[in-house]
Amino acid sequence: MVKSIARYLTAAIWLAVIVTACAPRPTVPLPLLLPPAQMPETGDRQAYRIAEDLATARSARAPEAFETFLAKFPHSPLAPRALMRLGELYQDRGRLEAAGDAYRRLLTDYRSHPLAPEALVALVAIDYQQEDFKALLVHSRILPSNRLEPSGRLEIRRLRIEALLALERPMEAAEEAIAAWQAAPDEEARATLADQLARAIGMLSPRKLPKLTDRSMPPEARDLLQRLVRDIAFDRHTIGCMLPLSGSHGIYGQRALRGVEMALMHFTARPTAPKVRMVIEDTRSRADQARAIVHGFSQRRVAAILGPMATAAEAAAEAQRQAIPIIAFTQREDVPALGDWVLRYFITPRNQVDALVRWALERDGIQRFAVLYPADRYGETFMARFGEAVEAYGATLVDTVAYDPASTDFAESIGRLAAGGAGEPHGAEALFIPDAPAKAALILPQLAFHDLTGLRLLGVNLWHNRSLIEMADAFAEGVVFPTGFFPRQADSATAAFIEEFKTAYGQEPGYIEAAAYDAAMILLEALSQAEVGSRARLLSFLKTQRPHAGLTGDAFFDARGELCQSLPLVTVRGGEFVLLDRLPLPSPERMP
Repeated sequence: MVKSIARYLTAAIWLAVIVTACAPRPTVPLPLLLPPAQMPETGDRQAYRIAEDLATARSARAPEAFETFLAKFPHSPLAPRALMRLGELYQDRGRLEAAGDAYRRLLTDYRSHPLAPEALVALVAIDYQQEDFKALLVHSRILPSNRLEPSGRLEIRRLRIEALLALERPMEAAEEAIAAWQAAPDEEARATLADQLARAIGMLSPRKLPKLTDRSMPPEARDLLQRLVRDIAFDRHTIGCMLPLSGSHGIYGQRALRGVEMALMHFTARPTAPKVRMVIEDTRSRADQARAIVHGFSQRRVAAILGPMATAAEAAAEAQRQAIPIIAFTQREDVPALGDWVLRYFITPRNQVDALVRWALERDGIQRFAVLYPADRYGETFMARFGEAVEAYGATLVDTVAYDPASTDFAESIGRLAAGGAGEPHGAEALFIPDAPAKAALILPQLAFHDLTGLRLLGVNLWHNRSLIEMADAFAEGVVFPTGFFPRQADSATAAFIEEFKTAYGQEPGYIEAAAYDAAMILLEALSQAEVGSRARLLSFLKTQRPHAGLTGDAFFDARGELCQSLPLVTVRGGEFVLLDRLPLPSPERMP
């Protein structure tokens, strides 16, 4: 009996073991450890490969193939990849709603998957494209920031700031921008975020600014914030104008002021023009006064400064320190180099020789040049710039000869020039003489006396003076020189300006009046642009705007703040100054 019970228990135990061993085990989905190309072929694997092949072939059926895959194999390890590819395909085809749905499904069902951060960046970008800024702010928080790559984290922060600005929540945008700026990986990213911060500050009311500026932050971020606040706190409807209305250069300052006044009158007469106030100050032709005026303009929160003239370097240096855009009326070469906030609107040696060399090459077929110049600062500057232009345009500078600025007999210098081959087939074809008309009128006949004929004679803007023709007579025939303003043969708009100016002031305008008018109009039109919400924006607009068609010709500021302009070229025919040509604007990269 006992043996029977033992046999029965033993049999029951073995039966339990056998039954347990044969029972099906619960299935546990395995993570995708191998890339699709290395996984064994299964039903879902085969369906995914078909969809991927269609996508690679840019087939219109690719999205449908991935949709079919997801419907048939919703729990496949390949489902997250399929959702990502589906979102990309829809996004490429402009079907943003469908793309967003795919990315949202991936983030909802597979939040821990490695593709989730990439899907989040794509989804937030779609929200921004669709201007669904509230959804963007919600979706951007789906994953913690430490799940994102640095580039993805930066992009989401940038788009969040844009969304907050669009929703008119500038305080939050500013806070986000400051935090993002501190964590930015490079200077390019910091520049973008600083621009966003500036826009946010510009939207804040003055009473709310202390809530931002008084909070604790690292010194570097505080310096940025204070600089931007100073830049934003400007009166876009107030312009400072500083000119030498008295003193040694008073006559020139008075002429420039008339041009500025005419520009302000014409601009404010437009029906849609904003009201603009021009604060005019006299520099008295003194450097210390110029610096003090710029400091005063900063206290008055002017948007920008027009002028000065003789004291431009001192005023520009102070404007650079105060971060105020300044458009100086000066030939001094070193002024724009004083800083990014400094621009120049005035004819210079550089743009004169550029016009001459381009014309000689493109219109006259000249390739070889020589220079006869006075051994003073003026002549040496022009000689150097002429040489640079000749080299930049691929021509040849055959010879340069200096003469005593006080001399009236140029036989020795002309003899040296002739010995160097000027006027010969192997020598120079054109001769550049950068001197005043009175001195040029003495040189031109002596060139003929020494048999230096057949040369194209090139001069400077000072030659646009009747004394050249009266003194040199027939020897001035055929000379070519640039000028800043040529009232004769003017277009209808310029002719109307001239007549209106003569009625108002009893005399014809010259280059100084026309240049001041053009510079003022460029500034006024820039300030009327809606996107110019800060001095930094104004400066950027001035340096990137399309060429302005003005009285002195088409012109624009390059990235250095230098004036690029199509100067008129003048010649003498029959004892009269005649407009010879006006070349198209040079491209900035071709400027010497």
